[in-house]
Amino acid sequence: MPCNMRDYPSNWFHLKAEVRARSQGVCECRGECGEHTAKRCTERHQCPATHFAGAVALAAAHLCNDGPACAKTSHLKDMCQRCHLLFDMERHLAKRKRKAIANAPKTLPLFPRSPNTPTEG
Repeated sequence: MPCNMRDYPSNWFHLKAEVRARSQGVCECRGECGEHTAKRCTERHQCPATHFAGAVALAAAHLCNDGPACAKTSHLKDMCQRCHLLFDMERHLAKRKRKAIANAPKTLPLFPRSPNTPTEG
């Protein structure tokens, strides 16, 4: 999903590199996604995925509610796209709902005219 880099701290790429070094290229999820409750996820960056089709792409997931503005590596985990998406699912759904409400028409007709209703002339 595309992101707006203006929402991230100016040292974001440095933070991401620190998190990647810590993870050593392995997903750091330990059940935050709702899966892997007994152990750490084993997906490795740029390797064929074991739990989904395609190659693994690790990305820094924000564990706190501060979102992209957070600049603490202790609040970030390198997660495979499966774990990251599952972890963020509620946040994504809430954002989708807010956008739908914001883009909804402000007023709706009480009695919409059906296509078969004759017009007055």
